[in-house]
Amino acid sequence: MAELLSQLFRRKATLEDSSDRLNHVWTFGLFMVLAILVAWRQEAYSPIECWSPQHMTNQEILTTGLICWNSYLIHYPLRDNNDESLGLDPFFQTHKIPAVSRKRYEKSLNGLDYDIYNTYYQWIPFILLLQSLLFKCPEFLFHVLHGYCGITFHKIAALTNGYPTLSTSEDRLRFSHEVAAYIHNWCNLVMSRWCFTGLHIFIKLLNCINVIVQLALLNNFLLFRQDKIGSYASTIFGWDLSWNSTTVYHSYRFPPTVLCMLEIPVEHTIHKYSIMCELPMNILNDKLFKFIWIWLVFVCVVTIDSLCVRIVHAVFPYFRKRYVQTFLRISCEPAHSIRDDTVSRFTEAVLGEDGVMVLKLIGHNSSDLLVRDVIGALYEKWSQPQLKAETSAMGKVSDTEMFVKESST
Repeated sequence: MAELLSQLFRRKATLEDSSDRLNHVWTFGLFMVLAILVAWRQEAYSPIECWSPQHMTNQEILTTGLICWNSYLIHYPLRDNNDESLGLDPFFQTHKIPAVSRKRYEKSLNGLDYDIYNTYYQWIPFILLLQSLLFKCPEFLFHVLHGYCGITFHKIAALTNGYPTLSTSEDRLRFSHEVAAYIHNWCNLVMSRWCFTGLHIFIKLLNCINVIVQLALLNNFLLFRQDKIGSYASTIFGWDLSWNSTTVYHSYRFPPTVLCMLEIPVEHTIHKYSIMCELPMNILNDKLFKFIWIWLVFVCVVTIDSLCVRIVHAVFPYFRKRYVQTFLRISCEPAHSIRDDTVSRFTEAVLGEDGVMVLKLIGHNSSDLLVRDVIGALYEKWSQPQLKAETSAMGKVSDTEMFVKESST
């Protein structure tokens, strides 16, 4: 397992584009940094500051803050902003401050109904850590499964290593013929023509599913209580950019101020307290998740676009032919002597989509000059039997014509 992880993070060859790196490198790293930042902020500074009565000791104040921070239910009174007929106490009538507690307090607070939410701000570092790992999982799965297609990134790196250091053209030619022979044998495998391509498209599809599901869950998680349907974009671009900052409603998931409901036993008597507490961490969390929502939208657009482009390139042979034709034009074979239909037949008969992907992998991790020489060697090996067959056919035609002429005379 340790060797697999070391190869995943330190491999020499890889098959990825900017979309793949955006998912498993940049987004993974970003979420890891944010998880560490939030965890450090919670541990280095007090995550909660509570107003306490004067008769409380320091130990009681500390315990009060811990109880309030570790509470897992948050209550919002079910009332309209201008409705004062529900019998709420003056504090709730003038402040939009939720109550947090370890159990429900409907009966103790005038028997009113409340919207009850679970508190998640204590678990933000773990949530961010889980999100980051989910962005790494498709790449990890690709690294595990691609070896079943008959070729590995490690093999490609070992196969092409040393080409730039060759000094003579004879050595480069011999090296390219060895690589071409290996690719030709691999492309002749039954499973190789679409195995690599199908796996790559499947991994890109997993990236799309991952970012779309995370974005949908985050959007539903961050929506305000009154927003039954819609997008969190209305909150970000509607309120934060057009409203005065003093009137912005904070997320119901990250309230900056809460009313902590406590029951403290003192000499066989239960004392009930309603203590107002500030949660400075939630101000950071609220802004942080707005940024994460925008980032996920960007990643979603790029990933979906990359998947569509990859499918189009795999389905239509034109793109494979164009790639191969580009290198044939700069190889030893004169460009004007190769017809388009010949290039198409060579590409589909010898390489296929998987072969083109491996050539792109070689060019990405070694040199385009090696790709040129390999394609030239593959074409030379394929064209010689074709040329002999055409020459033989032309010879038979000539013999037939001579026989017809002799018969007519």
